[in-house]
Amino acid sequence: MTSAEFILNTVVLSTVCLIGIIGNVLCFVVLSKKLLQLNTTLVNLLRWLAILDSLFLLMCITNFSLVHISTEFQTTYYPYMAPYLFPPLSIFYTASMYNVVGVAVERYISIAKPNLKNQGAFLGYIFPILVFSVLYNFPRFFELEVNTDHGRAILMPTAMMRTDEYRYYLITTNLIFTGLLPCLVLVVLSCIVSRELMDATHSNRDRCSGFMLSSLVVVLVVCHAPRNVLNIYELILRVFPGPPSPPPWMMDVNHIFLALTSSCNLQIFLVQDPLFRCQFKQILCCFSQYLSVPSFDSAGSRSSSNQQTVGMIENELKNRILKSVQPNHPGERLPNQTGGTGGQNQTGGTGGQNQTGGTGGANSSVAIIIENGQPHNNNDKS
Repeated sequence: MTSAEFILNTVVLSTVCLIGIIGNVLCFVVLSKKLLQLNTTLVNLLRWLAILDSLFLLMCITNFSLVHISTEFQTTYYPYMAPYLFPPLSIFYTASMYNVVGVAVERYISIAKPNLKNQGAFLGYIFPILVFSVLYNFPRFFELEVNTDHGRAILMPTAMMRTDEYRYYLITTNLIFTGLLPCLVLVVLSCIVSRELMDATHSNRDRCSGFMLSSLVVVLVVCHAPRNVLNIYELILRVFPGPPSPPPWMMDVNHIFLALTSSCNLQIFLVQDPLFRCQFKQILCCFSQYLSVPSFDSAGSRSSSNQQTVGMIENELKNRILKSVQPNHPGERLPNQTGGTGGQNQTGGTGGQNQTGGTGGANSSVAIIIENGQPHNNNDKS
């Protein structure tokens, strides 16, 4: 093992994976609050994306980083674990990629076919994706075997793995089903959604979700480019033998790029979605206040300073949500957002409609209610 391989696998890859796992956990927590003004199916798909990406990153650490960190793990335990660790790595990788495709499909349906949206995340997307990922990667359970030489375990490819036919099958299917095809579908759907969002009738929330989808697609296509290039080059070597094989460090760089794909969710959501940023800020502030002021009164409630801080954060969250749904073009009436006991008055083409909110005004698309110190959203759908 060279020093370059050690640095790439232990320092760079493990750091990217650990940061990605922490970011995915935070994404899952924020998405679980259901205050992002997105339809339930899309939110659940994003939560599943955080789960699958975290599992993939965990498998990357186990298969690529630990074997370079611990010699005992590499020689004593890993040869017996590898035949059962590599298939889950491929399964989670495939499921994560097609989960992004599911996000793109749901976003397209929400924009172009709103009557068909929000049909359920698990049965409509996740279950078929998991079944396909398991069946597609099932032959990988028969690629490796363990042989012993003088009491020492040696990891070897099976007879099936050594055949040229299986190598052709593996390279070709990987290039098509986990490379070119999903990237092409994502680019096409992202372009269609972006074109649909150019219409002025769509809200700011729709535009934010469209930008978020475009960012996910760009990151996925760019980070999967090294893998697709390596697959194409290996296929060329099979057809026209003669050019030199790629150096081992290129595979390590490929693993780092794949880990980056699953580690950028938090950064993308923070940059593209102001409501996500507000929720994330609320969680961080509450956590910091909990650590810095741990005092509680006799009734078990938070101290007055903590309550004031939480109240300020909740007011900021409410104001940002109300601003995010303001009309996008001149001539559209603004809802009454003044305080008091009145709600808002909306006039339509055939008559007015009056909606009464709680204390303070409410927007027709969003109504935020503060109950027991926690913000709740009355409208969970985009």
